Formats: sequence, C-alpha cells, structure tokens
Amino acid sequence: MDLFEKIASKFVTDTNNDGKIDAQDVANAFKGLVSETSDSLDLNGLVEKFKKANLSDTVSSWLSNGENKPITAEHIDEVFDTEKLKAFANSLKMEITEAKEMLAKAIPDLVDKFSSDGKLFDIKSTDATSLLDKIKKLF
Repeated sequence: MDLFEKIASKFVTDTNNDGKIDAQDVANAFKGLVSETSDSLDLNGLVEKFKKANLSDTVSSWLSNGENKPITAEHIDEVFDTEKLKAFANSLKMEITEAKEMLAKAIPDLVDKFSSDGKLFDIKSTDATSLLDKIKKLF
C-alpha cells in the first residue's frame, strides 16, 4: 500500500463513510485534487493554498503541537478549484457537499500528522524507515 493509499484509508476511517467508498478510489481522487503531478503528494503546496485563502492561523494550528482549528466546506470552496472538487466528488460517487465536508474534516488531521513543531515532514528526503514510522502515526 503506497502513501496515498494509507492517507486514503485514514480519510475513509475518519469520515465514517461506512464502506461506501474504497480507499484506492479516494487515493486516486485525492491525487487529482491536491497534486499538480500524479505521482507526488505536495503537502507544502496544499498548505500554501490554505495560507493564500487567508487561513494562515488555522494552518499554523495544524502544524503546531496544539489543538487543530477546524475548517468548513466553505473553506474547501475557497482553496480548491470548483472543477477539481466536482471531479473529486464524482469519482467517489458522492454529492459535492458531502465531499467538501469530508475534506474539511480530514485535511487538518492529515497536515497535523505529517508535521511537527510547526514544520511539515520532508517526505521526499525522508528515508523509508522514518517515513514508515511517520505513517504509522496516522493509525
């Protein structure tokens, strides 16, 4: 199971989707929504999108060791392109409103789990053992 699949499993679990969607489907849909390229998870780019939407304080809470500030479906609208959101929802066979709510619930935890002391983990330069240890923290 690759990194996207691990994240997708976490997404499915966190959003209490009751088995309606498959983790692999979520992984593929999330790649299309978040990444500029199909093979990399650009968490820095994701964080920057939220900062550009005037959510810097909220993002800082996800990166810090304290409690995560929540986001809403409206924030998801501000951060992501409407067509990409529609494609995400359609690929998971769900209403766009439901998809945005699920993303609003999952993204803060995702960023939180891949950060420490205010900084994102450098996934690309992390050795395999360290990365696996970090992924285990998701579960």
